[in-house]
Amino acid sequence: MRQKVLLDGCVNCKACEMACSLHHVSRFSYQYSSIAVELMDGGVGISFRDPFTCDTCEGEGSFQCVKYCYRAKDALKAFIESQGASKVR
Repeated sequence: MRQKVLLDGCVNCKACEMACSLHHVSRFSYQYSSIAVELMDGGVGISFRDPFTCDTCEGEGSFQCVKYCYRAKDALKAFIESQGASKVR
């Protein structure tokens, strides 16, 4: 797994992971999500899974993880953009 960063405001609901897996394989399953959200010292952290499969939700019009995030939209979007996402929305 890649470097994990704290997500300010995240409550670990994992809606972002479910939205990501739905985009990739049309079903809800953590194993198909490009991102991983986990508890860490000081709060909740996020990282991209290895191998790197994030396609910035090509064809969707927006990052699906951000769209369905309940509490940490700004922090999540900043994370996706800071990691070199090819299409910043």
